[in-house]
Amino acid sequence: MSRRLAATAVATLALLVVTACSGGGHSATTTTADGGATTGSSAPVTTAGGPKITGEIKVAAASVFKDVFTRLATTFEEEHVGAKVVFDFGPSDTLASTLADGARVDVFASADARSMDAVVKARRAAKPAVHVFATDRLELAIPPTNPNMAGALSDLANPRLKVGLCVETAACGKVQRAALARAKVKPSVDETAPDAKSLIAKVASGELDVTIVHHSDVVAANGKVIGVYIPDPQNVILSYSIVPLADARNAAGSLVFAAFINSDSARQVLLERGYQVP
Repeated sequence: MSRRLAATAVATLALLVVTACSGGGHSATTTTADGGATTGSSAPVTTAGGPKITGEIKVAAASVFKDVFTRLATTFEEEHVGAKVVFDFGPSDTLASTLADGARVDVFASADARSMDAVVKARRAAKPAVHVFATDRLELAIPPTNPNMAGALSDLANPRLKVGLCVETAACGKVQRAALARAKVKPSVDETAPDAKSLIAKVASGELDVTIVHHSDVVAANGKVIGVYIPDPQNVILSYSIVPLADARNAAGSLVFAAFINSDSARQVLLERGYQVP
């Protein structure tokens, strides 16, 4: 993105934060493995000089963001004394369904494009466009005590290895199987779990030899597991997006919080946690 276009996007959202009305910005379209296509700005934004933000800001956010968003909310509340961020964490598709049914929330943050598309199509998203604030990719996770055991997705077909995956209905299970399908690998699965954290714990303890997780999960494990690179043609690149909602009770707060997640300070935290930022 050119500096002129980035500056235009920043100025547009800054104006909307002040007036809490509609507008536009530079946008980009991201397509993910689930078939969704999210159109949104990827420019970092700032809310300097905006209105005083107070009151409760309700944020419906994918469970995968729980740790990083909780940390960012603390910083946001320190910068906006009198504001309180209240989260509803859950699967992106479940949150999107409740929003389509009319649930009153100020901000929505999705871990998959299809769920964000559903909210946009239900006309719940406010303008400016959806912002893609981070991306993530898949890696193998293996024990640090035996780093040569598995080095590629094809190794998950080895019946001598103890392989773990998320259950098929979980978001992590869907992307794991999408990557395996791209690699044309039929895994020899020994155990399933409801989430990636459970799998990482079992790999770290030696109960499992290998699983597939997000790069940010490996970073969060803080050396308890080793991440093994998965090539792009076999990988699933995940696009994470956020949008203020059109009927937000705290309209100014919704715009400012969404802008904060796209700010330089938040981007630095996301990078530290293993996410990639646009």
